[in-house]
Amino acid sequence: MTMVEHANGVEQGFKHESRFFRDLSVINFVQNHIRNKFPQGTHIADFACSQGQEAHSLAMLLSDLNHDKKYKITGYDIIPSAIEIAKKGFFVVENNKSESILFTKPPSQTSTGIHFFGSGAFALILNNLPTQTKSIIEVPEEQAQKIKKCFNDHFSTPAMTKKEIKEFLKKNFPNNKKPSDDYHIVVADRSKFANVLDFQVGDIRQAGQILNGNKPGAILFNNALYHISGAQRDDYLIARPSAARDVFNQIYSALPDNGIFSMGRLSVDHLQPSYLHDTEEIIQNGQKIRVCQNTPIHKELRNAGLEPIFYEKGSLHDSYVPAVWKKA
Repeated sequence: MTMVEHANGVEQGFKHESRFFRDLSVINFVQNHIRNKFPQGTHIADFACSQGQEAHSLAMLLSDLNHDKKYKITGYDIIPSAIEIAKKGFFVVENNKSESILFTKPPSQTSTGIHFFGSGAFALILNNLPTQTKSIIEVPEEQAQKIKKCFNDHFSTPAMTKKEIKEFLKKNFPNNKKPSDDYHIVVADRSKFANVLDFQVGDIRQAGQILNGNKPGAILFNNALYHISGAQRDDYLIARPSAARDVFNQIYSALPDNGIFSMGRLSVDHLQPSYLHDTEEIIQNGQKIRVCQNTPIHKELRNAGLEPIFYEKGSLHDSYVPAVWKKA
């Protein structure tokens, strides 16, 4: 999500920005952890879910093990209109974002067999990543094709003319000002998500009350913490990490043993640009990585009783940040 003024004044400052399979490495880690630590099933709470793309993505990734509906996901957002879109199950997908893998073949072929997610088209990496794609996440060919198949099993793309797409966007997404040629309209097969996905209006600042003793195996609040800390993309020094303290305490209390909290890799959430001088080298999955994990936000998380278990490259810098935390 990004900052704008909300029209009805219910909650000023929130605009919804999400994509299917955004930050794939993070949600992949979450779903693998859920599979391994909660084989009998669990609830997953996805706060700041926007219009539901992340919750749908997680449900699709778990679908091969979820025929008996043992994994249930609830998406929460403070904006009722976003929740209504999530419940309807139709979405606008941009051709020029990482989601283009869902519809197009890679523009070139090499022997490397590596795809990447980034702000540009979904393509094959040619040798080393170019400088302008530092934050791109690499995805093996086999996994990319699995994602595409999974998406096609759960979503359909209705045949629509450019005029029909334009009218659809005007009616259902009136604030969308971009040309209709940049989009696909996709519709969820609701039967595939029945008794798995639910969406409700909810604020993570009331997580304890909302969850009400229900111990979710995972709580997600990806790429949205800056709304609470007050950090801005152009001014990290105004952040108040202590403002997130109560939220972190509620998260710790709500999680069961082996429960995890995913906050994503957005640099502003981690206050990463202000602490690039404070990094250290660690080993993750046999690979040496340089991590930024001692900012005031990270200290608040540790004080709440959480510890990092998965790092991903920050959205704006080469150093990694602790994207997923567990109950210590």
